[in-house]
Amino acid sequence: MKNEKLSEVVKTVCLMARYGIQKGYPSGGAEANDMIERVSLLEDKLVPILVDLEAVEN
Repeated sequence: MKNEKLSEVVKTVCLMARYGIQKGYPSGGAEANDMIERVSLLEDKLVPILVDLEAVEN
């Protein structure tokens, strides 16, 4: 984990969050879709920022 990039960690956490939502709401529904969409939006906004920061660090 020492050399793991934070952007990759965020991608993994978001993937796990979406999976957890799908398992918690097996029938789907508006609430589950809304939560999945929010996780995806967070990932879409955060990952590019982290990638840029990681590029500056190296």
